[in-house]
Amino acid sequence: MGQKKVLYHLAIRIGILMLLLIGLFIYEKADSIDQVAFFLSQTYCLFLLLEMIYFFVKKNKKLGLINLAIIIIIEIIPILVLYLLLV
Repeated sequence: MGQKKVLYHLAIRIGILMLLLIGLFIYEKADSIDQVAFFLSQTYCLFLLLEMIYFFVKKNKKLGLINLAIIIIIEIIPILVLYLLLV
């Protein structure tokens, strides 16, 4: 697998997330942004998890590991930052 394919995969996943968040802030009212943003991030991570499992089954481990890294960045790092701020 070429390096370009890995970079394209990463760029597409980050681009999809950015488009979702930009669309959220453009079209949603200020009252419901928190709930919708949480729902969008959770469903995005769920689909990344399903895609990661698919890549590992198809023996395409590099793309699966990229999805795992994106899930860690989206889910775990904000929790760690909040924990460090509150302690």
